[in-house]
Amino acid sequence: MQPTQYKMGKTGLLASVRSVDEALIALVSGADIIDAKDPSQGALGALNTKEMSNIVKAVNGRCPISATTGDWYLGSAELLSSYEAVQNTGVDYIKIGLFGAHDESTLRAGLASLSSSRLTTIRSPHRIAVIMADHGVPLWPLSILKEQGFRGVMLDTANKHSGGLRTVASQETLSLFVAHAKNLGLMVGLAGSLSLEDIEALTALTPHYLGFRTALCGKEGRTGSLDSNRVAEIRSTLDRTNQNLPPHLPAN
Repeated sequence: MQPTQYKMGKTGLLASVRSVDEALIALVSGADIIDAKDPSQGALGALNTKEMSNIVKAVNGRCPISATTGDWYLGSAELLSSYEAVQNTGVDYIKIGLFGAHDESTLRAGLASLSSSRLTTIRSPHRIAVIMADHGVPLWPLSILKEQGFRGVMLDTANKHSGGLRTVASQETLSLFVAHAKNLGLMVGLAGSLSLEDIEALTALTPHYLGFRTALCGKEGRTGSLDSNRVAEIRSTLDRTNQNLPPHLPAN
């Protein structure tokens, strides 16, 4: 399933949620992808799988759903266990952090461990790799991810207290990353403590989606509750910005 915004050639909105109630808020407020995660457990903190399944049932195909697998090192037993569990929740995309994959050999070994996992679900979710930009923004993993059948790649930040994506990576660096990923036919997203003020600069790079959590919540921040007014504000700002840019090609 592809979000409508991708088919239109516009940058879509990914909204991270931690419950069924938040998922429904995101849905009615115009999110293009609903991302199930537990922000209290880290950058890619995984929700319990029962809640993931409940979100899938509540959304009922009205919007694609992604889910995170936790801040585990690639190749670890913990990641493998989480990966196998999330596959059976019915989500459309499964997000896997490339923690600890500092060179080609460790990346390939970690991906091989995932590929060897026993799949029990009828329909396998598309895999999305997540690279933490505050650990660097390498281009070399992208061709390997494409080779290994990943659907897309996302930039995020691991340390939510050290500034957002545009603090840890320059516009030029982000532009090169987005262009390289798209040239390979990968769906590409940008996230990492993004704010309303980041939308214009990042949308100009024509990623397939921008991911938000903190900016969608109230005064308590990313571990607080989703605020429907904030989601709507991000949605309308993204729509206005998209209108001022030429359409870009969707991911293959």
